[in-house]
Amino acid sequence: MNWPPTVIFDFDGTLVDSLGPGFKVCNAVAQEFGFKTITEEEIPRCRDMSTKELLKYVGVPRYKLPLVLKRLRREISREIPSIKTVSGIANCLKALQRAGVQLGIVTSNTRANVKRCLGANGVLGYFDFLYTSLNLFGKHRTLRRALKKTGLTNDQVIYIGDENRDIEAARKCAIRSVAVGWGFQSERKLVSAGPDFFAAHPMEIVTYVKRLA
Repeated sequence: MNWPPTVIFDFDGTLVDSLGPGFKVCNAVAQEFGFKTITEEEIPRCRDMSTKELLKYVGVPRYKLPLVLKRLRREISREIPSIKTVSGIANCLKALQRAGVQLGIVTSNTRANVKRCLGANGVLGYFDFLYTSLNLFGKHRTLRRALKKTGLTNDQVIYIGDENRDIEAARKCAIRSVAVGWGFQSERKLVSAGPDFFAAHPMEIVTYVKRLA
């Protein structure tokens, strides 16, 4: 790998602890759109599902997904003041930046939500670029756009995420991936997606990146 690399992060569940607010908003929107709400007892089971499996479980048809996502993004913006960064992530970002690593974000959330949340948590300044995807399953296209706009090659980039679709998006772009154990999906589900590395703590990302030097 060319050193220093560029590390691109997912946002929800990876940089910020949005699991609780996310389920709260999903349940509120579920009542409006008529799909299944999720109890606290069901959350561990849901974390063991892929994104597509979860959508099927709660009963969201694909044709309704764009409208549901638009509503979810609007509602999550109300929760931004209460959403904090993952414990240890600020130190991780600081260590990567000190090592000369360029940092970016590719997310399915909105630019406004990301900037407000990371700004409020004092970590927005670590990032060199931010790209968003309105298509829940189009993140690989957004990653490709980010690489093209920044002039990066796939061997220079590592993508960090907390869902199987993050790992799949990285694979489609032929870039390295790191799955994190503190986000939405369980370790079992993430490992089955075949990431290049699994991080149980943010500083393990730093160890992995430096190992590639």
